[in-house]
Amino acid sequence: GQSKNGISGIKVFYNQLELFSKNLKFNQKNIVTAEEILEKSIIEKHIFLIRENKLRQAISLFIAKKTGVWKLFEKDNKQTKTIRFNGFRIRQQELLLNKIDAQWKDFFIKKGINPLIISYEEIQKDQNAVLDRILNFLEYQKSENFVYPVAPIYVQSNNQNEIFLERMLKIRKTFWIDVIDFRIKYYNCLSSYYWAMKLRFNIF
Repeated sequence: GQSKNGISGIKVFYNQLELFSKNLKFNQKNIVTAEEILEKSIIEKHIFLIRENKLRQAISLFIAKKTGVWKLFEKDNKQTKTIRFNGFRIRQQELLLNKIDAQWKDFFIKKGINPLIISYEEIQKDQNAVLDRILNFLEYQKSENFVYPVAPIYVQSNNQNEIFLERMLKIRKTFWIDVIDFRIKYYNCLSSYYWAMKLRFNIF
């Protein structure tokens, strides 16, 4: 969207750009990479939002995909649906999130971009301080009487997240984490081959 002063912004994961570029390749026959999409876009400022605890992020992502609940607008309306634990899927999400962060870091280094780096944990600790940093980075001068509105979105994490976290930390201390990583490696290879064939022969 675009604000009243004509400034636009976009929030995107690197793998979403990769999926978009694949769609361009097979539907428009153009060879466009995620990096080329970013180069052609008119982006003057980059804000790199990360989460320091990738395992917690992976668990939240796993639960959100299972429940279909991505945002919580009412404080007392906690997600109560019971989700079956799946260490393979959670680890898969964790590795994907690490890969996405690495891809962004590599892009910033290649292009000589110095983004504003903000973590989810910083936002949890002091949201207003983070917003001040963002406005300074964007070179926006707020008025003296300006007050930040209260965010209507609440934290979704509950006891289920903690139980999954505890189980994953136990798995990390055993050889099973190597078994899971081995399975993910070959699962991804087979999955990539499947999608390549699906796109090649337009099987949708």
